[in-house]
Amino acid sequence: MERLQREGLGALSNETLYQHVSRDKATAGSLHLHLRKLYKAYRKRASGRERRGRLKHQTLIDQRPGIGDKRTRIGELEMDTVIGRLGGPVLVTMVERFSRYTLIALCASREASEVGAAILRSMN
Repeated sequence: MERLQREGLGALSNETLYQHVSRDKATAGSLHLHLRKLYKAYRKRASGRERRGRLKHQTLIDQRPGIGDKRTRIGELEMDTVIGRLGGPVLVTMVERFSRYTLIALCASREASEVGAAILRSMN
């Protein structure tokens, strides 16, 4: 593409080039075989579809008893995990809903046993 510009033949974008290769492949052409990297057709993901795994027997937040939203009872904790790079340490945050007292624990991985142990350590 830079060669076209040096020779004064105009400019060509990556998108235009790949559209041409795609049209050629659709008509049984062989241009896609000459690309430096494997040609892979772009596939748009389905929007609005959840891609993460689902927990078994989970209770959705909108199905939580209404008393929890009022924050009138002491001792109700809201917990969450903050996950960094893959395989790295994980923060577990626990916020008491009434007083907003916050506990933060660090665990080596996001395995359930590690997270559970970090919660128990911070509660003691």
